[in-house]
Amino acid sequence: MALHVMAADRKQASDLLDEDRIDLALGWLDEKPRHLNAAFLLDEEFFCVFRGGHPILKSKSKFNISTVLAFPHVVVSATGGGAAIFDDLLSHHNLRRNALVAVSNFTAVPHLLARSDMIGVFTKLALEVFEKSFGLTKRRVPLNIGKITTNMVWSATKKIRNTHGSVSR
Repeated sequence: MALHVMAADRKQASDLLDEDRIDLALGWLDEKPRHLNAAFLLDEEFFCVFRGGHPILKSKSKFNISTVLAFPHVVVSATGGGAAIFDDLLSHHNLRRNALVAVSNFTAVPHLLARSDMIGVFTKLALEVFEKSFGLTKRRVPLNIGKITTNMVWSATKKIRNTHGSVSR
């Protein structure tokens, strides 16, 4: 089996499926289009990630969303833009963050966070490697923004084998 992995935002992933350029997408959807199938994979919470000696840990003020948003952020966006899912969720609370650095993948993130006062906001799945391999620290986002649901999405006309060997349509 050959596997080709591409990064895409939600809109791009839907378009790639429609154009039959990809067979499967993993991620969060605003709303599942009728012509696509989806299977739930997991729900994830958001965590703030920063270096061990970060000033936010030494601050006398409480660890709250205002304190988190007072620091510059590194943002991972498939398009390389300065916004991600967390920004969409913040906007529901009329809040914004200062995206100082935007990257299109996670490769540079631990190095950027380990050598600066920037903060990243990611799901637990994404940050576990940062914690173990780079000694970064995490704290749950101090705002009730809910969880994001990660789904597997594919064209309704394609057959995908599940882990039990049966075919889903």
